[in-house]
Amino acid sequence: MDEFSYDSVKSFKEHAFRDVYKVVLQILGYNTYTEYQTALGRSDLCFEDDKRLYVVEFKVVGKADDVKVKLEEAKQQIKNKKYSTRLTVKEVVTLVVVIVNQNKDDEHEPMREVVAIEECS
Repeated sequence: MDEFSYDSVKSFKEHAFRDVYKVVLQILGYNTYTEYQTALGRSDLCFEDDKRLYVVEFKVVGKADDVKVKLEEAKQQIKNKKYSTRLTVKEVVTLVVVIVNQNKDDEHEPMREVVAIEECS
């Protein structure tokens, strides 16, 4: 399966993390799609099962100090762009995922970790 673009693997930007999550969710059996277009914007990742549709907004930060700001920014984006407004009988669940992507220092490998996942209500 060639799900990852060269740019995704090389740069580890937001779309790289999104693509990894997409493949994992596909392996788990979810119907997944990325960059879902709405009238007001595009949500990063959507996946669904029989009962729920999940809409996910990813944010990548360079420092752990920026996590709370990015969480709020992403929640506001989901609300402003109305990503959860869909024609569906399923329950729509909106999620924000914040990932720290930084080097700890010059002597260590880069650190990349999910530091926050919150539901946007």
